[in-house]
Amino acid sequence: MNIDSGRVLALLDGFADPARRRGAADALAALLGCDQLMLFMPDPDLGNLVPVPGISDASESSGKWSAFAEQCLQSGTLTGRVEQATDTPARGCAVAGGVVAIMAGGSCSDTDLQPLRPLLVMLGALFRAELRLEDLEDRLNRISGELAYRAEEAERAKADAVSANRSKADFLANMSHELRTPLNAILGYTELLSMEVGGALAQEQHSHLDRIRTSSRQLLMVINDVLDLTKIESGEMVVQRIPERIGTAVDDAVGILDIEAEQQDVAIENMCTDIDMMYIGDEDRVRQIITNFLSNAIKFTSAGGRVWIRCGTADAPADAVLKGGAWAFITVEDTGIGMTEEELTRVFNPFVQAEMGRSRSHGGTGLGLTISRQLARLMGGDVTVRSEAGIGSRFTLWLPQTATNPGTIDTRLLVRSAQS
Repeated sequence: MNIDSGRVLALLDGFADPARRRGAADALAALLGCDQLMLFMPDPDLGNLVPVPGISDASESSGKWSAFAEQCLQSGTLTGRVEQATDTPARGCAVAGGVVAIMAGGSCSDTDLQPLRPLLVMLGALFRAELRLEDLEDRLNRISGELAYRAEEAERAKADAVSANRSKADFLANMSHELRTPLNAILGYTELLSMEVGGALAQEQHSHLDRIRTSSRQLLMVINDVLDLTKIESGEMVVQRIPERIGTAVDDAVGILDIEAEQQDVAIENMCTDIDMMYIGDEDRVRQIITNFLSNAIKFTSAGGRVWIRCGTADAPADAVLKGGAWAFITVEDTGIGMTEEELTRVFNPFVQAEMGRSRSHGGTGLGLTISRQLARLMGGDVTVRSEAGIGSRFTLWLPQTATNPGTIDTRLLVRSAQS
């Protein structure tokens, strides 16, 4: 039988569609004059032939066809015979392009099978592309499953982190409250003893009480800082946003620290006393921020140094994240040790102090400036700093003079962010 190569290749389109592949194989079998056409591809892992999907269900007898294909190849012919229990029909085998074609039934000669070779080469390329696509789909499915699993893990980790942070906040808040109560009692009894309510005291006893009072106040400040930071990070910090006179908070802050400045031989020059200027914010929190600025200025300024407090207004805050508008500012400038450029990059980070080597002798938690910036931003303002090592530092609190939207904290300054 002489088979037209053109008619064989015309069936290629039918093999390209897996749904039509079985029909195309039957049509090719009829064209070749056999009863059935089976297509296989070698599987290196199994060392055997495996049926091409959509064409043959002969997987159970694929070992028999492998032996038959090997017999044909070893004999150098394209035809052979496979013995069966009920029949001994002639078989044909053609190998090309990595595809093994087995024809069952009928009578096939070498000449009849030659036109099948170009088709097998093309089918081999098609089937290999399908296998690569299936492999790619399997990999994509595995990757997709892994990504979904990791996303679920991330969500669980996020939920655990939120829960842990909430537990931390609750713990710190409770502990701060429990510690502040006895400390306030200690301070109260210290004041009573100092007033000699229970009887006269010797000078040395007064000196001891002064040390108790100073240490207790320092510890109370640490506890208050931790409590404030906990409230800020848990979103429980509430600030007022009402019109206030700027000089009031400044005068109060100076009054709190003027004795400490006198003891350190540091002169404070308050230039805001007679300025009648308003801001929108929380007077208690503004006083807290200015007190922190002044405390740091006194702490890091040598005896004989000076500290200036200036107030004013500006349309465009310098070095701040704020946009143009009506802004009030309070600046605390000193002649202290100052900071380097590297120290300025971390001055607002929690639990970090600029001048780490020298500041250890001055004490402090490293939370004051972190809390100050967060409070300023909650009031819709900001805190900025300029400093030069050996010259001094200048901290500025910016506050809106007109009603604005509520501010938000700086997430880069959260304790959990600083530790990650």
